[in-house]
Amino acid sequence: MLHVADYGGKEADVVKALEEDIIFGRLAPGTRLVEDVLLGRFPVSRHTIRQALYQLEKLGVVTRERNKGAMVRRLSPDEVRQIYEVRELLQRQAALMIPLPASDALIAELM
Repeated sequence: MLHVADYGGKEADVVKALEEDIIFGRLAPGTRLVEDVLLGRFPVSRHTIRQALYQLEKLGVVTRERNKGAMVRRLSPDEVRQIYEVRELLQRQAALMIPLPASDALIAELM
């Protein structure tokens, strides 16, 4: 998986900010990511904005279409189901890794 740190510099800041906006729902699925609007938000060059959108496309959170531009990717119901299945498996595995009964030190550390 690609990480923001792999991109470096100002581009990384744009990627991180947009990725967070998408993940936390500030940019809804289907929202167009217009370069001119992004240039007003981020003090970077158009090239940097385009590279950031390309990296977000590689991460799978943005789609780009010729003559339409970039937009926040919509997930299919099947993709959402798969994400929640993986999340459930990870949470279950994390719960199984907790030693029971939990020691006082572990409880204090978790608080």
